[in-house]
Amino acid sequence: RPSTYISAAPMSDLYQNCRNFAKWPRAICAIGNICGFCSTALWFLVLVPQVAKNFRLRSVVGLSFLWAAANFTASLINLFFVFSSNLPLYLKVQGVYQPCLEFTILFQFMLFSKKLVHKRLLAFLVCLLLWSAVIETELTVDGAARNAFWGAVFLWSVETFPQVVLNMNRRSTSGQSAVSVGIALIGKVTDFVASYSLAMPLPIVVMAYFSSSLAYVNGFQIFWYGLKKAKKQETSTKMEIKALVTYVCQRCPKTESKLSTPNAMDESESLIETVESVGINPTEEVLEGTLDEVHEDRKEEQQPEPDEQPNLPLTRWRIVGLVYCSLMLLGFACGLVSNVGAWWAICGPVLLLLAVLLAYLHRNYKEGKLPHWLSTRLPCQK
Repeated sequence: RPSTYISAAPMSDLYQNCRNFAKWPRAICAIGNICGFCSTALWFLVLVPQVAKNFRLRSVVGLSFLWAAANFTASLINLFFVFSSNLPLYLKVQGVYQPCLEFTILFQFMLFSKKLVHKRLLAFLVCLLLWSAVIETELTVDGAARNAFWGAVFLWSVETFPQVVLNMNRRSTSGQSAVSVGIALIGKVTDFVASYSLAMPLPIVVMAYFSSSLAYVNGFQIFWYGLKKAKKQETSTKMEIKALVTYVCQRCPKTESKLSTPNAMDESESLIETVESVGINPTEEVLEGTLDEVHEDRKEEQQPEPDEQPNLPLTRWRIVGLVYCSLMLLGFACGLVSNVGAWWAICGPVLLLLAVLLAYLHRNYKEGKLPHWLSTRLPCQK
């Protein structure tokens, strides 16, 4: 978020962090600072639709935990930075607000994640140890706030990559809020303009490139896979109930008449009460195995619904979106090379392309779908 670093000036002063006026018009400086302020406003809103969607669906299916954890860790580091620097009040408010919103998403993972409880607890324990180390370092080491800020710069540069990989593996972006992604795309444009039109340290310029480019790779996925209504949580819940019914009926056939009623299948609370009344408490591992069997039966019984088809027809608005995201990615690459003014700047776009390509090949390798010429050069696939 370059906007958290842009200016310690009040909003009335639009001519801070300006480049050399001999080469850059003064108006460019004002535009850059205005874009910085717009970015700050957009980052107040960007995650609100995603949080609301998670609560509405009671699900975090399709969201990357690594994305959420990296986001919160970067904001936690930034929190100490903004209060150790002479920055305006609105940036300090943002520094407090963002970690609270991002921790809400992490809390939603704890509430709604389908992973086993001990796996969720282990993930949060590792994160708590990391966050405790960050807080202790910030409070006890002199100058840690400014030096550790570059850790936040790195995390903000790569935070979207786990989500991109998850979308690629699922061939869907149904877990993401399209509104949140749309706000992010606008914010990344204003971030990019601010970072490249003002005098910024090189790490901020590099962060603006990777952060903006990965956001637009994510946007490309939104248009490529199409906007599908997220019905995964409702389907998964019904499947879990069916798995529980199947397990209990196998253990206690006398309960089959009770559990096969529509009310028992539709209302999970009444089902749980019935299960408790017969004294059966299956472990999550057992239910997970039963759920896999139910899932296989369901795939054999019915064809995927139209909105679950992997290849949706490319409509005109999707084609426009794909072209727009591609042009923005090209513009970000040209802007990086132009702003740095060195041949090695081309390594940024190459590194990004290589990372996405490797993620794509890894997915196909796991699925046994690598091209023949490449699969013959790799170890036997599972």
